[in-house]
Amino acid sequence: MFDEISFLFFVGSVILYASLLFYRFRSKKPFKLTLYNMIYQDWVKNRMNKNEIATVQYLRNFQVGNSTLISALFVLLGILLGLYNSSFLDSTPFFGSEEITLGLVKIALNAGIIIFSILNFILSLRSITRLSILISGNPENYKLDEVNGLDETKKAFITAKNHWMVGIRSLFYLTASLIWFINPVIFMSLTAIITIYLILLRDIRAVRKKK
Repeated sequence: MFDEISFLFFVGSVILYASLLFYRFRSKKPFKLTLYNMIYQDWVKNRMNKNEIATVQYLRNFQVGNSTLISALFVLLGILLGLYNSSFLDSTPFFGSEEITLGLVKIALNAGIIIFSILNFILSLRSITRLSILISGNPENYKLDEVNGLDETKKAFITAKNHWMVGIRSLFYLTASLIWFINPVIFMSLTAIITIYLILLRDIRAVRKKK
């Protein structure tokens, strides 16, 4: 029964973190990611007057990093799916259901997180590729009604950053979910540590204004 409790705790922690992050992005109160977004947007603006080759190289490094993560996650996904019919998996009924075993839930949870991470890294790669094309086309010279080329270029970078961030945060929780194969207590403990770190120390904490 402790495995079921650990699973519910994990799901609740992820929902809590995602809800607070969504609330922070919707809130007008400044927080750490707001400052980062301002810096990223300014970086795009400054690139307009800098060496184009160097800028494309910066973005290429980002693309290579994303591609490496995607490849590694596909390998890990293949290993997990290969374990599906293995005797290594726990055949204990999950929540008393004979059709759904604990091993199946563990595989499904980890595979789901991996696929979610891959999708976000692919979307990040897509946006950064669009950015590399836009930034070399003098976007500040184009405007269509209320749509400004420079603003759209900034949005492309922020979109790439957001998808990359979500992918990385998913890897944090993937680390915890993989530990579930070893021990549910460690699984729950690591989930709590990751959630507390992300909420209180990393992403959600508000920026206090100096008096």
